[in-house]
Order: sequence, then structure tokens, then C-alpha cells
Amino acid sequence: MKRPTILSIGNVNIDKYNLFGAEVPLPGGGALNVAVAASRMGAHSKLLGAVGKEDGDFIRNILQQHGVEAYLQEFPGKTGSIDIIFESKNGRIDRRFENFEPGANNCLGTNISGWQKIHGYLKDVDCVVISGWVLFGDTKQVDFVNHLLDDSIPTRRIDCAIDYADSSIVSGHRPRMRDLAGKTRIIKMNEDEFLTYINERIKPPNIAGYKRLMEDRLQPMKRAKDNPEITFLTLGNMGSLALSPVYENGEPTSEYQIHECKAGEVHVVDPNGAGDASFGTLLSLMYSGYSIPEAMKASSYVSGRVVGSYGSIEGMPIKGEVLDFLR
Repeated sequence: MKRPTILSIGNVNIDKYNLFGAEVPLPGGGALNVAVAASRMGAHSKLLGAVGKEDGDFIRNILQQHGVEAYLQEFPGKTGSIDIIFESKNGRIDRRFENFEPGANNCLGTNISGWQKIHGYLKDVDCVVISGWVLFGDTKQVDFVNHLLDDSIPTRRIDCAIDYADSSIVSGHRPRMRDLAGKTRIIKMNEDEFLTYINERIKPPNIAGYKRLMEDRLQPMKRAKDNPEITFLTLGNMGSLALSPVYENGEPTSEYQIHECKAGEVHVVDPNGAGDASFGTLLSLMYSGYSIPEAMKASSYVSGRVVGSYGSIEGMPIKGEVLDFLR
């Protein structure tokens, strides 16, 4: 199997957990979570993000521990953060988010002094993963990503994957987003994002209903210009779906197929970061040479492990455990 190189671009956070009165800082942010998951699945994982001068070493140390090659722009102030508060109420565990501070994330892509070094990060990259946060943030981040990809794609093929996170992105509601959509091969959405993407207001009651929407609504869209080649749809405890072309000799045809993966039984402690871990796993295994159904099964297992503990990367298994599960 090939060892792929996966580059994640986007948000890096310090998640400030308040666990029943005890404060615990943990690493987080979509791009960081994807990068750590990719590394744990054996990929050569790279990360392009931004941290604050006051607390950036916390993130650097975490990434080094997990074998992620990081290019982190440093800006005055603090790294992005959010308070995640867990409380016990009437015998139930209540979770809420407060005080989101984008911090250095808002500066990603600005004041670039080493473009040559950044482009070096694209050398031998198989897939660039764009965090959805970048895409609904300030337009300067979208311009930065477009610039980066435009300068690199003409010289060699680099696949682009988007963790959706904002339904206006690929549907073309924003001109800059439309440019990026045309460069995207793979997209991941949850059920709400998917329904907005296809302009559907009625939520299906089961996975069969989502499969019908994929066949009737999404498949015709795939044949239109500037639509991603592969769509992954995560549906929580219903499982996940993927719509992909039928391939002949490694090339996509005009025919499409739907893949389904059932969710396993899991005990949910904290769902934070599960989708990111799932996506990082999925891409790492796909670009290692595993089939889409195999990669989906592995990503479902990884997300189930992540939700079983507090923090977005604390419960991530290593590749050996995942391959044992696939066997």
C-alpha cells in the first residue's frame, strides 16, 4: 500500500473544556483534527494553519507528538479557542459551547513572507483538505486557498477535498467559493448540509430516504460542471453514504454508484471532532489504495472511538487497530 501525503488547511484551536467544574485545555479545530487523524492512519500528514504568539507552543508540541509536519503562521495574541462546558443536570449530561474566539485563525493567509516555503508544502501532496471554517470565514482566506491551489495545480494534479461546514460554498452562492468548488474532487457533508445543498426542506426519516435523494437529486447534479466527483454523507447513528462514479482502469465513468456503511453501537461521551477524524481516516485510507467501502467502514469505527472520550483527538486509534477491525 502507498503512503499518501495529506495536507490540511484551516482552523487550529485550543478547546477549553470545563468538565464538571475542572478546566482542561485540549487541542482542536477542524484542520488540526483531520491532520492528526491522517497521521495516525499512517499518512505523511501536513498542516497549514495559524496560532497566537501567546499560546502557540501548546499546539506545536501536540502536533510534534502526533507526527504532523506543520507550517504555522504566528500572529500576536492567542490561538483560536472555544469553551466547551459539560454539566450534570437532572441526571443527564448537558454540553454547550460558549465564547468562540477565532483568534489567529482570522489571520491565516495574511502577511505571507515565505510563499516559496508554503509551496514546498504542496510537493508530492496527494490531497489538500480544506476546513470548512476557512470557507465561511473572511474572504481573504478563500482568496489565499485559491491562490495557493491555482499556483500549484497547473504543474501537477492535486486533489482537493472539502469538509463542507457551510452550505453556500459549493452551491455557488458566493463567487470566490465557486472557483474553489471547481477544484474539488471530494466533499463531505452532514445531513443538514446535504439537504441545503440539494435544496430539500423535508428531512427523510431513514437512510433509505437519503439514498433516494442521492439517486434522484444529487446524481444528476454530478454530471454538471464544477460538482465534486465523490460525495460523502454522514448521518449519525443511521450510518453514512457515498456517491461515487463507477471506475474503469482507474478513471471515472458517467455511471454512478451508492455505497452504504451502517453505524456501530457506540457510547457517546463527546461528539466533538468525530466528523474530522472520520474524514482524515477516510482520505488517508482511500489514497493508500483501500476501496471506498473499506475506507468508510474504517472511518465509522474511528468516529465511534472518538465520541467515547472527551476531546477531539484523545480517542483516535492508530492504524493497526483500524486494520484489525477491518479484518
